[in-house]
Amino acid sequence: MLSIRETFNGTIVAAAVCAAYELGLLDELHDRGSVDITQFTADRRLDKLVVTEVLRTLTYADLVAPPRRTDNGRAAPGSAFAELWRYKGYFLWLFGGYGELISSAAEQCRRLGSGVTKFDRNGAAIAAAAGDYGREFVDAVFEKVVDEFPFRRAADIGCGNASRIIRLARLRSDREFIGIEIDPQAVEMARANVNEAGLADRIRIIHGDAEELPANGFSGVQLVFSFFMGHDFWPLPRCLEALNIIRSSFPDVQRFLLSDTYKSGAGNSTEPPIFTLGFEFTHALMGTNVPTLAEWKSAFVQSVWDLAGTSELGIANSVIFDLRPSPELPRC
Repeated sequence: MLSIRETFNGTIVAAAVCAAYELGLLDELHDRGSVDITQFTADRRLDKLVVTEVLRTLTYADLVAPPRRTDNGRAAPGSAFAELWRYKGYFLWLFGGYGELISSAAEQCRRLGSGVTKFDRNGAAIAAAAGDYGREFVDAVFEKVVDEFPFRRAADIGCGNASRIIRLARLRSDREFIGIEIDPQAVEMARANVNEAGLADRIRIIHGDAEELPANGFSGVQLVFSFFMGHDFWPLPRCLEALNIIRSSFPDVQRFLLSDTYKSGAGNSTEPPIFTLGFEFTHALMGTNVPTLAEWKSAFVQSVWDLAGTSELGIANSVIFDLRPSPELPRC
């Protein structure tokens, strides 16, 4: 159980991690092994006092080594930096993506109580964060599943910054991909990333809503996948309709790999894994009641998809649902 001191100070450290991520300090520490604070701030036109304080704050969790007289204005990774590097995307997701929503939690509670569901989040930060922790905890499992299935065209629903389909396109030079994303900030980032990767001839990014896709709009796509947005489809009637729309929009689909984080049911666990508390808290603030694993499986029984199996991911309470079009129902 955290003490009050640890709770307060941990919040500040977490905010400093997000700032260090966005400012490029974590990259500098990882890639170069140290940061020359004076040079770093001058090159990027950053405030030296703030950068110094960010780094000093990180020393309290051993993420940055305590300064010594011989450091000459340089900061170096601490003993816990390697672990932070793996998990850094979660901090960007929480503070960069949902910081404004979290800071207004009480007001958001009042809005939801009055029937107002509006909220603000940073789609670009969320997309970048998802790409980061996806590389660490998702992509290896996903690519192993994909390797088992031959396809010519694939679509990523909720593609974020397009990092996943860019990686797949580089690994499979004879395949074509479609990325569909509702957030305009993420769409802009995805298109820029695709162009920078030189893959615009094989990757098309579409600004669209997964729940409003046109019937038969994406013929020739054999593989569809979607990561960490399925819970937004709930409650159940809406979820079943969304699953039906996706089935209808991709008349030639043979597999739908739906990855999501389900409700933990952890209750008052004193040691919840990283991500779980943040995921369930932020989604409560958005008015989303995250489904349990059992609720997901029950939904598939009632849907136009058959659940062929699941693959566990490195993110707590997260799986890939391997879905196939139900042969008992029309394909469109």
